[in-house]
Amino acid sequence: MDNLEHNLKLIKDHRIFCFFHGKKAMIKAIYAKQFGKALDYKHISTFNEIINVRKLSKNPLYSKCADKKSVQAYVEKKIGKDYLIPQYLYKKNISINDLESLPNAFVLKTTSGSGFNIVIKDKSKVDLKNICEKMNSYVKIKYGYLWGEFYYNQINNHIIAEKLLTENEVYDYKIHCFRDNKNNLRQIIEVLWGPKSNRHKCMYDTNWQPLKYYFSIPPSKHTFKKPKQLSKLLELSDKLSEDFNYVRVDFYIINEKIYFGELTFVPAAGFGKFNPPKYDQIWGSWISQD
Repeated sequence: MDNLEHNLKLIKDHRIFCFFHGKKAMIKAIYAKQFGKALDYKHISTFNEIINVRKLSKNPLYSKCADKKSVQAYVEKKIGKDYLIPQYLYKKNISINDLESLPNAFVLKTTSGSGFNIVIKDKSKVDLKNICEKMNSYVKIKYGYLWGEFYYNQINNHIIAEKLLTENEVYDYKIHCFRDNKNNLRQIIEVLWGPKSNRHKCMYDTNWQPLKYYFSIPPSKHTFKKPKQLSKLLELSDKLSEDFNYVRVDFYIINEKIYFGELTFVPAAGFGKFNPPKYDQIWGSWISQD
């Protein structure tokens, strides 16, 4: 069973569980399976506890900013449209004619969730009918049931086509932005590069000093040079995160130009492990309690 089939089965199973037991019970059950301990909704303090409880939030900004279409208006208002990846198409269902009207290379995505992207490098060499069938099936999926990120289910899921910026692997700059009870900002930078089968990652502070701990993925020996746009990345992520006590702001840098990737409210679906484990508590202390 490949990863997509596995996730589709989980969505189905979790949806049934949720129907009978409710959202809180579903999140609690998955949390217990991942961490081997109960999630106490009345006493939360660690990073993973805080963001798992966030999954139940009714804050409309979560669904708005998780939507790959509506987030563009949010980003344009905060930092301007120059950082947005151009989008060509926005439809509930697509046809061969829709794809034939697009440039030769593009990326297809659903506006809700992740893992349902199709990269088209040369549309003359692919089966457009098969691609339409896949995307039209993906758009029906209720992604929020995968790990209990229910704000995804509030999105009116559509298919978008956006510009393929490059065929090469790109550096992915993920900036974790924390705000405490006094609205003080703290930022941690996560850099990833390479295919999923051979992913390189390192984490840095804002002075580009490597951290002595890691979150979710162990660090690699790959050396990441400090980007000359670092101060700009920190400035932009500050503006895009100002409405939240925590969010991860993702960017790409391609040919010296910064592009906005996404806003992530629950990284690693709320189940990322820290090494040493004490940083789960430390990261949690950086987040103001709503």
